[in-house]
Amino acid sequence: MEFDKELDGIDLDSSNWKQLQQLRSSNAHSGPPDLLLWEQEEVDAKNRALWAGYKLRKGMTQKSEPFYEERDIARTWRLLRFFRSVEGFLKGELDLTGRHLSRWNMLHKSFKDYLVDFLELWPTLGLVITREPMRFKPEIYFEIKSYKVLDQDLWKSVMNRWRLTEYHSYMAIDGMEHALEEYTEAKGIPRIQKLCLLHLANELLYAIFSQTQFDSARMLSFTCKRLNAIGRQYIFHRRTFSFEYSYTKVDHNLPLAPQYTKLAQIAKVKLMDSAGFFFSRPDLCQMVDNLSLSNEWGGSLFAKDEDFSLDDVESGFMARISEMFTQAVSLSTHLTTLNLFRNCLDSDMLRAICSLLSLNVLEVKFCDLPVETREPLLASSLTNSHLTNLKIMMETSFDDGSWDVWYILVLFSNLRTLDIHGLGENPLPMALETLWTRWTFMDTLERLCIEPLCSQHIVELASWIRGKLVGGLPRPLRLTHFKLSVDYFLWDVWTAQIIRALRTAPLQVLVLEGIHRDSAYPRLIEVVAIQFPDLIGLTLVMRDSDRQTQNKPATWPCSSWEYAPSLARFNRLEHFGWNFLINEDDASTRTLLLFENGFIADDDWERAREEDTAMAYDRDDHCAVLPFATACSTINSFGLLKGNHFSLYQITREVNGKVNIKWDFCWGFQELQRWVPDPFIGGWPYIKDDCKKGG
Repeated sequence: MEFDKELDGIDLDSSNWKQLQQLRSSNAHSGPPDLLLWEQEEVDAKNRALWAGYKLRKGMTQKSEPFYEERDIARTWRLLRFFRSVEGFLKGELDLTGRHLSRWNMLHKSFKDYLVDFLELWPTLGLVITREPMRFKPEIYFEIKSYKVLDQDLWKSVMNRWRLTEYHSYMAIDGMEHALEEYTEAKGIPRIQKLCLLHLANELLYAIFSQTQFDSARMLSFTCKRLNAIGRQYIFHRRTFSFEYSYTKVDHNLPLAPQYTKLAQIAKVKLMDSAGFFFSRPDLCQMVDNLSLSNEWGGSLFAKDEDFSLDDVESGFMARISEMFTQAVSLSTHLTTLNLFRNCLDSDMLRAICSLLSLNVLEVKFCDLPVETREPLLASSLTNSHLTNLKIMMETSFDDGSWDVWYILVLFSNLRTLDIHGLGENPLPMALETLWTRWTFMDTLERLCIEPLCSQHIVELASWIRGKLVGGLPRPLRLTHFKLSVDYFLWDVWTAQIIRALRTAPLQVLVLEGIHRDSAYPRLIEVVAIQFPDLIGLTLVMRDSDRQTQNKPATWPCSSWEYAPSLARFNRLEHFGWNFLINEDDASTRTLLLFENGFIADDDWERAREEDTAMAYDRDDHCAVLPFATACSTINSFGLLKGNHFSLYQITREVNGKVNIKWDFCWGFQELQRWVPDPFIGGWPYIKDDCKKGG
C-alpha cells in the first residue's frame, strides 16, 4: 500500500526544489468528476503542503509545522480510501473507478500484508476511554477513544513500514478494525462488479448523457470510441459566446481608458476566433439547440466613466460584435433555447430570432432595443408563433434602453410563460396602452410573473389582463400561475381589481407580494377562496409600512391562528406561504414539563435525544403551522418568510391523524420554485413543447 511516496521523497533541506514545484503542478486537480474517494481533498492537502514547504524554503516563513501537518492530512485521505475501498468491495459499494477483479487483487494483497502487522501489534495495545465536557454545554460529556501502546519499538516499526505518523495512530487501528469486521462477515469474498457502463443499451447511454453537465459529458466521451460517438451530439448541443470583461485585470490606480481599450481588443480577438471556428463548421451549427450570447461590456458598466467608450476603440467596434452575435443565431437553425445578455436587439437580431422555427425558450437579460427599431417593429410583419416561454430582465437603475424591451412582445403571439423582472433602484413601469393593446398572446398565456411593478400602474395591469369587455364580461383567460410583486404596497381596491381581472382564469398558483396592512385580514384569504376555490398554491406577502419596498417578515394585524380557518374554503390547496413574523428565539413552553417531571441526568443519552426531538417539535414556527394543517386537510407544504427567503415546511399525516411537520432545506429548495418563482433561479418553470427537438 502506497500512501504518499511523492511527499515522502521530499526533504525540506534538499536543494532540488524544482521537484517540489513540479509535483505541485502534476497534482493539480483537473476538475470533476472525482474518480476516487476523497480525491479532491487529498490533492488540496498535497498542494497546501507543497506551498507551505515552498514558503519555508524561500524564507517567507520560519514555521515548518504547516508542511508536516498538511502532509499528514493528505496521507489521512489515502488511508481512509484504502479501508473504505476494501469495505466497498465487500459490501458492493465503491467509487466511480468500479469493483473490478484486477483492482481487488491489488487491494487484497496490501490488505493481507497490513493484516499481518495489525495482528502482531494488536496484543500490545490497550484501549483508553476518556470523557471530555462539551464546549458549549460543559454539563454534558462525550467519550474519546484512544490506544495506549505497550511495545513502542514494534509500534514505530509498523508505522515506518506503512509511512504513517502519530497523527494516524488511532485511525490506522480503528479503520482496520472496521475493515476486518466487514472482511470476516463477507468471508473474504468480494462483490465483483458484473454490469459495467458499456454493458448498457445505447438508449440508456443516451439518457445518461442527456442528464450530464457539459464538462462531465466531455470527459466521459474521451474514454472510448463508443461513448465518444454518443456524446458528441450532447457535447455540442450547448454553445456560449461571450464578449468578456476581465475586471480582475484592471488596476484602478492607473488611467482606466488605456486598460479598457486593451482588454476590449483582447476580448474581441478571443471572441472572433471562437466564433470563426464555429461558423466554419455547419455540422456543429446544426447540432446546437441551446445558445448563450453574452456582452459583459454592455449596460451600465461604464455609465459613470466619461473618458471611455467602446466606440472609441475602433470604428464600428460594437457593430462587429453585434453582427457576430446575429450570425450565430442565424446559423443555429435548430435552436430550442436562446439566452441573450446585454445584447443589442436591432432589426437584424429580431429577424434572426423570428426565423427560428424550433425556438421554445428565450431569455432576454438587460438587453437594449435601439430607439430607431421601435416604430419599424410595430409596423413590420415579423412574428414568431413558435416561442412559448419568454423571460425578460430589465435594469431599472439606469435609463439605458432596457425598459424599451416591452416592445418585443408584439413579436410573439403564442406565449405560454412570461416572466418579467426588474433589477435596480426603481420599479418596473407598465408598458404604454398603445403597446399592450397590440399584444396577442393573452389567449394562450398560462404563467405570468411581473416584479416589481410600480404601484401606480396596477390599474393599467388589471386593464390589460381583463382586456376588452365582451357582452359585459372580461375575456376568458388560460392563466394557471400568476405572480405580482409591487415596489411599495397594494391598496385593497387595487388588490380587488387584480382579483376581478383574473376571475375568468383557471388559476392554480397565486402569489401577491406587497399587500397593504389594511387589506391583510382573514377576509382577504376568503375572497381569494371564493374567486378561486380550486387554487393549489397561495402566497401572500404584506408590507409593514408605507415606506417598505423589500420582502421581509411582518407583523400581520391578527394572530396567526385566526387566518387558518379561511383555508378550509379551498377544495384542494396544497401550499400556503406568507411573511408572518415569528420570534423563534422564545423559550419553548415544554421546559415547564422538565420542572414537573425532573431534569435529565448527564448520562441519560436516550432521554436527552427524545427531549431534543420533542423540543424541536414545540418550536414556535412549527406550532404556527399546526392550525393551518388542521384547518386544511389537503395542505402538504407551508412557506414562512425568514429574512429575505422562504423556508418550507413539509406536512405529513399518519393514519391515526397525527400531523408531522418537518423542515428540510433540500426539499424546500426543490419545491419552492413551484410556488414562489425566483427570477435568479429561473422564474416560473418553463412549459416544454414535446413536439420540438429537445422538448
